[in-house]
Amino acid sequence: MTERILLHVEIADKLATEIPDAERATIANTAHLTSPERPEEFNRIVLGFLEQHGV
Repeated sequence: MTERILLHVEIADKLATEIPDAERATIANTAHLTSPERPEEFNRIVLGFLEQHGV
C-alpha cells in the first residue's frame, strides 16, 4: 500500500513538491486554526481524502 499524505500547513507548497504523492488542501480565509475556524470545510476535505484512499 502506498502511503498518502495530506498537507495542511502554511508551507504546503514547498512540502508538496518535496514529498512524493503529497496532496495539498487549501482552506481560504482562515488564520492558523482552520479546523475550529471552518470546521465543515476542514472535515469535508479530511474525510474526502480518507475516503479517496480507502482509510
